[in-house]
Formats: sequence, structure tokens, C-alpha cells
Amino acid sequence: MLSRLPFSLAFLVTVAAILTITTVEASSVHIYPGRHHKTINPTATATPADALCKQTGYPSLCASSVGPVLSLPRSVSPADLTTTNIQATIVKTIQARSLATNLINSHSGSKIYKANINVCLENYDATLDSLRDSIKTIRSNGSHDDLMINLSAALTGITTCDDAFTETPGMASPLAQVNSVLGMLAKNCLELANMTQ
Repeated sequence: MLSRLPFSLAFLVTVAAILTITTVEASSVHIYPGRHHKTINPTATATPADALCKQTGYPSLCASSVGPVLSLPRSVSPADLTTTNIQATIVKTIQARSLATNLINSHSGSKIYKANINVCLENYDATLDSLRDSIKTIRSNGSHDDLMINLSAALTGITTCDDAFTETPGMASPLAQVNSVLGMLAKNCLELANMTQ
């Protein structure tokens, strides 16, 4: 039986849909002293991008996601690299959502199949919202905890799509491959974000 999204997650999806993706520049992020929570440090351990990528679980995927940043002659902060990886994950999630939409529109299969694809569509939307909120958090030098919560929520959205098919015996997910890449991207984002404190 498919579970429904909690009201708060549905609310977040609606709010985040209103937001647009913006380019984040490290120079527009400032450290504000006096906060009672950990904030994102935009200059924490400025390092060459490839050295930071090597600290992730999927370094080659990290490096391929940040091609323009890798070519910079200067060192980059974990916040720069986290933002670039989040943007790459947003692009891949949009592609996954498009694929799911095409599958549901072109498939004349069972209601369960379409219901599972709908679960994926809802969770891709929630994932996009969480990723966009993550970029806003970095841009505003927000709470590191909020950043980690949003990125964890993005990863959960991806795995929930897979779970819908796993819980349906004999039905393979047509989105398994794209979700595998999305999961790796999201895990890299979490690892890079962890370096921003």
C-alpha cells in the first residue's frame, strides 16, 4: 500500500516550487557573527576542487559535476563545490522527472505501475524543493543543520521512488538507473556540505 506524503512535506513542495534556481557566488555569502547555531563558512578550507572531490564517496562523479570549477586556477571553498554539485543534482533530477512523466504518459500498463511512477514524480518534486532550499541556505549563510536536513530530504525523496517499486513484487523500476546516479550525487552533496562548517 502506498503511503501519502505528510502535510509538511507537501507544503514544502509547494513552497519550493515557487522558488527559482539562482547562481550562487561565494562573494555574496557573508559570515554573520552572533548566531546561536552553526552557519555555513563560505571559505572553510579553500582547496583545489579535485582535492575536495577526492574526499567524497564518488570522486569521479563529483569531478564531472563541477567541470567549470575544476578549471579555475584558484582554490575553491567547500560551499562553492557543494553549490555546484547541488546544481548538477537539480539538473539530473529534472531529467529524471521528465523521464518519469514520459513513462506515465506512454505506458498503458497497470494502475500500480502508474501509481509507483506518480510516487516518483511527487518525490522528484520534493527533492527539487529540498535542493533549491539547500542553495538558498548556502547563499544566505544559513544554518549548517538546515543545509544537512534539506540535503538528507533530497536523498530520501530519491530512495522513496525506488521503494515504491521494491515494495511491488515482480515490478522492476524503469527509473532504477537514474535513481542510482541521483543517489550518488545526493550523497556527494551531503559529504561536501559537511565540509562547509
